[in-house]
Amino acid sequence: SAEDTPAIPYEYATISEFDQSCGTFNLTDFQPGMAGNKCPSKFLCTGEGVELSPYAKCVEAMDCHMMSSMTTNGGGVLELFNHQMIPHHQNA
Repeated sequence: SAEDTPAIPYEYATISEFDQSCGTFNLTDFQPGMAGNKCPSKFLCTGEGVELSPYAKCVEAMDCHMMSSMTTNGGGVLELFNHQMIPHHQNA
């Protein structure tokens, strides 16, 4: 009934095809080779010319997101801890 489904003041997030394939949320912009992300070209060691598997691409995106989110110039101990631990545990 309408009483059991109250209106919410925002739209539900839509999960991208990449996130759906990984079982994650909000990693699309961090996938390997994505323009604009501030990550190294790779985290995983592969042989020369070897293409990453779909699973490896998910792991690369998770590593990139975590590194980007945890990089900080935080001042105090609590600020540094919070800035690093929250992204460290997202998508875990």
